[in-house]
Amino acid sequence: MASEYDGLEAAALLREQFPGLPILVLSQYIAAAYARELFSAGANGLGYLLKDRVGNIEEFARAVSTVAAGGTVLDPDVVTHLMNTAVTTPQGSLATLSPREREILELMAQGLSNKEIEDKLVVSAPTVSKHIGNIFDKLKLQPDEGNRRVRAVLAFLEQGTV
Repeated sequence: MASEYDGLEAAALLREQFPGLPILVLSQYIAAAYARELFSAGANGLGYLLKDRVGNIEEFARAVSTVAAGGTVLDPDVVTHLMNTAVTTPQGSLATLSPREREILELMAQGLSNKEIEDKLVVSAPTVSKHIGNIFDKLKLQPDEGNRRVRAVLAFLEQGTV
């Protein structure tokens, strides 16, 4: 790859040329606009982590495995930044989410499964399922529109502002 591309630009270009290629971007800082651009064409097999996250071997290995398997991973700090900027947009559908629903959406964006969300928040499986259903409803994501979980994450990426 030519040196005229930075990492996120190169990742977006690679993703455009090879749509199924799993890509895990490591960045020194939060570049929300580039993250949104990278994920705009779909989030399967994509990850975006801050380089600080590499120090936690277990978390980093989980991210690599998730992305390689076609999943989506977003750094918790990036998710928080994007979520905070998105929910301040009054016309955005994210503004209709409750604080708990926003918290669960953040965890979904980090690549956590329903079981991992249950364990982290110390709540039951039906509670997590109910909140996720509410998120899908409030974001107007229909079951026949493909992977609603990924589409929910993309919704807040698209509504975020820099």
